Formats: sequence, structure tokens, C-alpha cells
Amino acid sequence: HGGPIMGLAVPPAGQVASASFDNSVGLWTGQDPTWLEGHDAAVVDVIFPAEGLIASGGDDFAVRLWRDGSETLLGRHKGKVTDLALSPDGSWLASGSWDGTVALWPVTGGGAPRLFDGHDGGVNDVAFSPDGRRLATGSGGEVVKLWDVRTRRELLTLPGQGHVFSYAAFSPD
Repeated sequence: HGGPIMGLAVPPAGQVASASFDNSVGLWTGQDPTWLEGHDAAVVDVIFPAEGLIASGGDDFAVRLWRDGSETLLGRHKGKVTDLALSPDGSWLASGSWDGTVALWPVTGGGAPRLFDGHDGGVNDVAFSPDGRRLATGSGGEVVKLWDVRTRRELLTLPGQGHVFSYAAFSPD
């Protein structure tokens, strides 16, 4: 890469995908990368939503899908994309953005995203519960929010007491 690496993903097949400030996604098999070009700014996260499929998000506000080197624009936020997460059943891709929203994109079948709006600051991280029914979001607005995925209803807000949240996660139990 020609810039810092911002994200890595490793699927069961053993390849590695890398997201970089050089606006590219690298798909690595051994030491020989295939460069996936399409973002207009830094790529900050990458994930494998399904076999043969890569998703990436970046500072160009875009969420992109890649299959066999071909790129499809899944959609855009109104701010930088900061994080991606895959639902446990593999049907939804969540993207957090500095515009204060989270979008759930259908991985297959197209369609409009489900939008979660309620943060005062940018969303830095998103995480699905192990059963896929809840979504946790952490923000620069110093809160963690817990959402019902189906209804998009905010269930709980946890104040950060002056701290910006960079990561959200669920315990397996």
C-alpha cells in the first residue's frame, strides 16, 4: 500500500483484505495483492460478508461491494464511513458514519437501507449481538446506544462520562 493500513479482514478461505489511506483495498493471496480501486478517499474498513464478496467503507462516504474485482456502490452516507459489521446470519451489513447515522444494507437482493439516526456525534463503531436482534453503536457524542434491529427503536443509551467511544462489542452470552 501507499499509505497506512486502516483495516484488515480474514475470511475462512485464508485470503487477507486490507483497507488503506491510499484509497484502495488490497486482496492478498500470499504476497501478491489484487488492487481494488474505486474509492475517492481513504478506505477505513473492510469485511467479507459472504464467500467471494468484500465490502469496504471510507472517507468518500461510500460503502462498496466487490466481487471478482468488480465494484458496486452499495450506497452513501452524508459523512465518512467509520466502521462495518456483518449480521450473524450474513443478511445485513451495518455501516457507521460521522454523519451520526448507522445504515443496514441488505447484502443480497438490493433495496434501500434501514437507517438508524439518533447520535449527536459521529458513529465510530457498530456491533451486532450474537443473535442479530440488537445493534450497539458507539459515538464521538460520548454515548453507546443499543438498538432493536427489526424496529430500529433505540432501547438504551449509556453515557460516556466525557469519553469518546471508539469500539462497541457484545459478550457471546
